[in-house]
Amino acid sequence: MYKRTQSNCLFLGLASFGPVNQTNHQAVFFDIPPIIHVLDIEKISVTALDKITQRINLHGDPDGVATPRPLLTLEEFFEGNDVLGSIGRNLETAPVPAEFYALLLRIRKMRDVADVRVQVTAFDSPDWPFSDTVWIVTSEPPEEVSTWFPEHLMPDDCWWGWVEGQSYEAIEMPPDMEPVACWWD
Repeated sequence: MYKRTQSNCLFLGLASFGPVNQTNHQAVFFDIPPIIHVLDIEKISVTALDKITQRINLHGDPDGVATPRPLLTLEEFFEGNDVLGSIGRNLETAPVPAEFYALLLRIRKMRDVADVRVQVTAFDSPDWPFSDTVWIVTSEPPEEVSTWFPEHLMPDDCWWGWVEGQSYEAIEMPPDMEPVACWWD
């Protein structure tokens, strides 16, 4: 016999005893063996892909023109990401995401950098979203920022400021800094 506790009983609602017009109701519980507790909410694991999918759909369809471009933290984009081509897709040799992650973490720690964000450009692959742009919030000019990348990870272009006509998620911007786009074709 199982000890009746909240965790091993299933509440099936109220049962009515006696004529329908009386208010003689009683809660009905059925014992359930502990082994049947399959849907324990605390034990359901959420995958990295589930997390990032939920995050980038926060403001709507990330592939929609009217949706602000998601600007993910490095942790949001890279933790759990092992999909080749999710960033740097068109480089001569597609790097593993961990290589980009390590480099961008080093850049984020630089004295003249307030933040580094990964723009979700598209989510047209079921494996992981794609990015062709990293935004570095800095006081340094784009020409300097481009030198922070080794040759094999060098962006095709770097420029000051947001792309005109495109909306972006709001991020904190210190008054003496601006976003520099690092873009890979």
